Amino acid sequence: MVLIETRSGTTKTTAIVVGVVLAVLTAGSYLLGIDHLLGFSRLAMAVILVVAFVKVFLVTQYFMDIRHSPTWLKLIVHGWTILTAGIVIGLYVGL
Repeated sequence: MVLIETRSGTTKTTAIVVGVVLAVLTAGSYLLGIDHLLGFSRLAMAVILVVAFVKVFLVTQYFMDIRHSPTWLKLIVHGWTILTAGIVIGLYVGL
């Protein structure tokens, strides 16, 4: 937290907003997983997996500072995230 406090006010505000969004997504995933709000548990799990990869994107963008890195590194990180999400969700839905 010290690193965030030494940055400008805008960066600190962005970190707080992203942190709150991550907390809301986590709570939503928990509620969806525990109560099966979608009714069909396979669909609920697929949505939870999508939310998990959205969280991966947010963490890499805002807490690992990929948004400030060179384009080649962004392509590797985002490509890995998309490829992994496609494989994991595809295997889950397909099986």
